[in-house]
Amino acid sequence: MAGQASVPSGMAGHPTRFVSSRGIRTGGVFASAWVLCVGALCVAQEQTPTPPPPPAPATPPVTESAPAVPPGLRANEPQEVEVVRRDRSRLTGVLIERTDEKVVMSISGLRTELPMTEIESVRVLPSVEDRYAQLRVAIDPQDVDSLLNLARWLRERERYALSHREVERVLVVEPNNPIALEMKRQLEAQMKVLGQKAEPEEKPVRPARDEGEVLPPVEREDFPLLTDDQMNLMRVFETDLKDPPRMIIKRSTVDAFLDKYAGTVVEGRGMVPVNPEGRKQFLAQSEPTILSWMFDLRAREFYDDVQIMENPRSMRLFRDNVHRTWLMNGCATTRCHGGEEAGRLYLYNKSPASDRSAYTNFFILEKFRTSQGLPLIDYTEPRRSPLLQMGLPRDKATIKHPDVGGAGRRWSPAFSGEDDPRFRAAVSWIRSMYSNRPEYPIEYVPPVPRPLRGDVEQPVDEGAPAVPTKPR
Repeated sequence: MAGQASVPSGMAGHPTRFVSSRGIRTGGVFASAWVLCVGALCVAQEQTPTPPPPPAPATPPVTESAPAVPPGLRANEPQEVEVVRRDRSRLTGVLIERTDEKVVMSISGLRTELPMTEIESVRVLPSVEDRYAQLRVAIDPQDVDSLLNLARWLRERERYALSHREVERVLVVEPNNPIALEMKRQLEAQMKVLGQKAEPEEKPVRPARDEGEVLPPVEREDFPLLTDDQMNLMRVFETDLKDPPRMIIKRSTVDAFLDKYAGTVVEGRGMVPVNPEGRKQFLAQSEPTILSWMFDLRAREFYDDVQIMENPRSMRLFRDNVHRTWLMNGCATTRCHGGEEAGRLYLYNKSPASDRSAYTNFFILEKFRTSQGLPLIDYTEPRRSPLLQMGLPRDKATIKHPDVGGAGRRWSPAFSGEDDPRFRAAVSWIRSMYSNRPEYPIEYVPPVPRPLRGDVEQPVDEGAPAVPTKPR
C-alpha cells in the first residue's frame, strides 16, 4: 500500500517513521587491551621524559531517559539506542559496542561505526512493548497504512503476536485488504512454527444492566461506501505503468486472456502469441507488462482479476495531501458538504485516513457536475479546477464558491491563494492522475441530503459535457 506513514528515530511520540533493526553480537576487545598494555610498558622504559599527552575528548554522557536495561526488556535481548550527532541528526539501531572512542550499532542490519568525537549523546530506548503502547495510542484506528507499518515494525522485532493483533485491526477496517491478509497468513505460519498463539485484544466487559434500563438506539450508517472490489478496480484504472504499484495477476487469468486474444495484433507491439513457445515467453513477463497488454486491448473483462496490492501514487497523493487535510477539515464538515445541509455535493465525513472513505469521496467528486455542466476536476488545466477555485478567497477565484445559507453556516476558504502549499499540492495530485480519464464501470449511487434553500447548484442532465477522454 504506496504510500505509507513514518516515525522519527526513537519512536516515542512520533507515530510515522519506523526504523527496522536487528540484533548483532560481537566479541570483546581483549586484543586491543593487550596492545595498549604493551605500549604502556614501552613508554615507561624511555629515558627522555616526554610531555603528557593531551586530554582525550570528553565522552558524551548517556542520556538516561531509560535505565541501562529498560523495564520489559527480554533477557539477552539487544538494546536499541538513539544516537544524537553533533550536527543534530539522529540515528536509531541496535547497540553492538560502546567504547571511549566509538559507538558501534546495527542500523537496518548494517554495521555502523560512529566516532565519539561526532556524538553528542547516546540514549537507551525503552522496551518494544513500551514504545508499542505509545505508538498505538497515537495512531488513528482507521489509518490502515500506519497500522500496517506498526505491524511490520513489531514483526521486525519478533513480536509476532502483537503484529498479528495490529493486522487484525486493519482487517476490521478493510476486511479484504490484500497486504493485511498476506501478513496474517505469514504471521500465523511463523507463530505455528514457534508454538505461539495469537493474542486477541481484550474487549471491555459491559456491566450487567438493570432490568428497567433502556439502551440507546444504535446509530445506523446510511452513507454507502465503495466496496473492496470497487476500490481495487479503481486502482487498476489509475495504475501508472511507469511507476506501477505491486500487483498480482494469477496464471489462470493470463491463460484466459491468451486464449481469448490469441492472434490479435496490437499496434506497435505485435501479436498476442498463439503457439506454446510464445505463450511461455508471454507468461514470463512482469505483471505490469501483462497489464499493459490488457490496457492496449481494453480487455476490461479481466480488470477485476488484477489484484493491486497498494495504492497507486496518484491515489496516495489524493488521500494524504487532499482528502485527509483540507477536504475533510474544510469541505466535508457537518455544517458544510458533510451534513444534511450539504446541497447536491454530499461527502462522507468520517475516517479521513481510510482508503474506503477517500475512494468514495473521490468517486463522488469525479462524477459530480456543476449546474453549468463542468466537472469539478480539470485534468488539462488543474489550477482552473472548480474544486480548487472554489476553495480560494472569492476575490482571488475565477469560479467563486456559492453563498451558503442556513442558520449557523459560514463558509471560509480552504486556501489563502494559489501560492498556498495545499493548493500547489492539490495541483500536483491532479497532474499525477491518469490523463485520459476512464469511465469506471462501477455502480454507486451516493446518498442525497435534503435540499438547502438558496443553493445555487441544480441537477444537470445526464448528457452534460465531460472532459474528452480515451478511456482504458
